Amino acid sequence: MIRIRKLNELMDNPVPYETNFIRSIGSQWSFVVEGITYEVSITRQEPDGFYLPTFNELLYKEVLQPQGKEFVVPEMMVGWIQGNHYEIDFSLVDEDEISKKFGITDTGNQFTVFSTVIEIIKNEIIPMNLSSLITFTAGERSRQKLYGMLAKEMSRKVPQYEYMGEVWDINHTMKRFIFVEPDELINSLEKMGIIV
Repeated sequence: MIRIRKLNELMDNPVPYETNFIRSIGSQWSFVVEGITYEVSITRQEPDGFYLPTFNELLYKEVLQPQGKEFVVPEMMVGWIQGNHYEIDFSLVDEDEISKKFGITDTGNQFTVFSTVIEIIKNEIIPMNLSSLITFTAGERSRQKLYGMLAKEMSRKVPQYEYMGEVWDINHTMKRFIFVEPDELINSLEKMGIIV
């Protein structure tokens, strides 16, 4: 129990951040931890066939089926995802501010970074009402593990978005972590005739 409490304390330590830009197709914020600059961005994603079959299956199992909803035509999800899917990325910016590394590789600051990323999601991204579907994507095993930890923490701190789970791409190289706002998601899909 003490270990969980200590982890929660570590994850409740965001640093101040600033807004770099806000646009309809994407926005960006930045913050500094121990002299290292990080950027958090959210961007609208295009249809993504690599994840669709497993995404539809997870969506059905975790969100629709418990509500007694059924797909009319699962393939219609491609069009819906195009306008309603946003991906959150965060990256470490090198000193020259030109090259970026996605994630937070080997800095030892992951708890402060996660805490600040979640603070930006909660206070900046969620109030934008962009989408009922938000994702993170990770390729490397170490990043997948970190994003899994971030997913659990985000579920605790941003309760209106439920962690639906993760899906692999068809090549089994990239893992997408999926968060949904269930009521909004169901309303959107019903209005478009994708589910009944």
